[in-house]
Amino acid sequence: MRNLLISRNKVSIISALAAVALTAVMLLGLPRLQQLRANSALASANAHIARADSLMSGIDVPATAAASFSSLDGINQARGALADADASLGKAATEVNLSREEAAAACGLSLLPGWYRDYLGKKRDAAGLRLQQIHMLRQAADKLGRLYAAGPVIFQAQQDIDRLTGQLETAVGQIQATPAQAQSALRQIAQSLRGVQKQLDDQQAKATFDLLAQMSQQVGNEAGAAEAAAQFASAVAAGDQGRAGSAARTLEQELLAIGAGADALSRWQSRNIDPLLNQAGDLQAQEEKLDREAAGLYRP
Repeated sequence: MRNLLISRNKVSIISALAAVALTAVMLLGLPRLQQLRANSALASANAHIARADSLMSGIDVPATAAASFSSLDGINQARGALADADASLGKAATEVNLSREEAAAACGLSLLPGWYRDYLGKKRDAAGLRLQQIHMLRQAADKLGRLYAAGPVIFQAQQDIDRLTGQLETAVGQIQATPAQAQSALRQIAQSLRGVQKQLDDQQAKATFDLLAQMSQQVGNEAGAAEAAAQFASAVAAGDQGRAGSAARTLEQELLAIGAGADALSRWQSRNIDPLLNQAGDLQAQEEKLDREAAGLYRP
């Protein structure tokens, strides 16, 4: 009986020692296991970023924003390119988000070397900045898409405004010499400008877009100036100095309104597109800085 108890005690001791040894082996192996998991997550994260880079390689939103409304064909091409860009940017955002999730999960492994966790943290943060950059580019592409959707009407309105503005300046310059002829020309110019304004308003009624409203106001101001100039020409032709003086003051105010609203397209872009592209550029610079810092930490 005593021998049996001794035997059982030996077995218990051996089992306990074996359990301790197994635990020690497992504890010693866990860091290596976590590093293998981190390596796998990092490879997956890098693969997602590579796919995002490929999706974004043919996208140049800033170049599209800088392109002028030089032709209807160019407008239609830009519209198609923006539609493709939005789809590609959406897919790229999905890939970058997956990369960030992989890096974040690996960064949370507690038994990794400190340098490796710091490295993965910077990769995670860089992916976060890339997501923000893509968001800014998608916002810019969306706004530009709306611009180019109304592009044909805006393009034609610009052509008409430039032509009629030149005619308005010429007619105003002729008021003193030939007031009656200038009056007739100015009335026709005002009528044509009101027609352009109606086209812009009709397009705005189909698809609300702030630039259309701004251009409508601009051309409305020019029409008002043409109408005021016609009144001034009428007073000059009649030799009515009192009415001519009053009409001249009104004309001056209308001409100032034109100057305040000139070049609506450039002003719209500077307010709506340029800030988004500038933010996207700043985010890219921050992302590249984090990538350089991460590369300095990595120990293969």
